[in-house]
Amino acid sequence: MTGMKTLGKYKIVLLIAGIFLVLMIIRTAGTCSWKGKAGQTGEAIAAGTCYVDLNKLKLPGESSHLLRIGNSGPDSLLKLLNLPETRLAFADLKPGKKLKELKSLGSRMVIVGTSREEGIKAWVILHQLGVKNLFILSLPDGYDEVLKYRFRPDSTFRPEPEAGEN
Repeated sequence: MTGMKTLGKYKIVLLIAGIFLVLMIIRTAGTCSWKGKAGQTGEAIAAGTCYVDLNKLKLPGESSHLLRIGNSGPDSLLKLLNLPETRLAFADLKPGKKLKELKSLGSRMVIVGTSREEGIKAWVILHQLGVKNLFILSLPDGYDEVLKYRFRPDSTFRPEPEAGEN
């Protein structure tokens, strides 16, 4: 009899705990879970297998599609390549209509970001969401370097004469 009274007191607490348990199970089994192995993703980035060079972007027999993250990037260079492109914001990198469009492209997708870090972030997010055949455009070091000062050679410097010259 005392067990029934104790159970009656905790009925509401047990009901709320049960609801939270069901919600936690639904959330962990949902679409927001990691699709691949995190170790493989880290290894791909560390080994550099997720990068594609600029000169290997237009290989014969392989079609590529550019994914531009944000509004900037090497515009003049990408216009020369004449490849189809899709502009995305980081807010678009989530499950939904855009993700289904990306998965249905079927060609090699190359991420172009304003910086190397931005490209890696977008690659990890899309890889987590199950997008396959995805690469990051690897630009040469110093490609987007902005010089602070205009080049002005020293006008007072003259090369020393060679031995035997007067």
